[in-house]
Amino acid sequence: MSDPALPQDLQSHIRALERRIVALERSPQIANASIKGGALTVYDASGNPVVILGNYTGDYHGLQVLDTSGNEILVAGEFEGATTDHIGARIQTSTGADLFFASESAGTPIPRHVTPWRQGPTADVVSTTSSSYVKVWESRIPEAYTLGIYTQFVVTLDAADEATIKVVRGGDATDEVVLDGSTATQWTVTLNWLHGLTRGTGPHTFEVQAKRSAGTTASVNIFEPSQGLTQQTGNGATSGGLTAA
Repeated sequence: MSDPALPQDLQSHIRALERRIVALERSPQIANASIKGGALTVYDASGNPVVILGNYTGDYHGLQVLDTSGNEILVAGEFEGATTDHIGARIQTSTGADLFFASESAGTPIPRHVTPWRQGPTADVVSTTSSSYVKVWESRIPEAYTLGIYTQFVVTLDAADEATIKVVRGGDATDEVVLDGSTATQWTVTLNWLHGLTRGTGPHTFEVQAKRSAGTTASVNIFEPSQGLTQQTGNGATSGGLTAA
């Protein structure tokens, strides 16, 4: 008696199975990806998620690119929890430092050259022996594109002197920085400052002011700053961000 569990034409059945296997092998595969909860996740060979498209887990991320430890490298279209700041794009290092950042409140992340710092038509260094603040460099921006300003300049002074540098926007100044000639006779001063201006307003003027705060009558020399590059909050600017090294 024939076994009712077996097909009557075993050869034809085997051929049909072969055709189905070939068709399956030739069909598109997503062996290292899954679609769950409306999000497409791509995994590396070790099973770590490296790309997530359409992720919503309390926060919304339109696109996330991760390293193998789960740290964000690139995010596009992000809305985090209860915050009101929509982030258009963010590119980070594996330690979370922003390389590129654009959001609704911070504005464009692309540095923009503003009017160069100037003091006289050809000067590349301005010197002062004054014990009171004098304007040594000035920059004017037609419009506040973003929330911060970044620039660097070199200061040299006699070993017996001290100098004080500050940056002024209108009547407001950043923190002063004191340069001690007995510690170093050449300094690089960095301004990384959230100026508090409303984007879209302008024009605005920034001044570098300097004075000899102690020592002899030797000159304090302030070299031409790099052009004032505006930036957004995501690059670590802090209020009163004037430092020297």
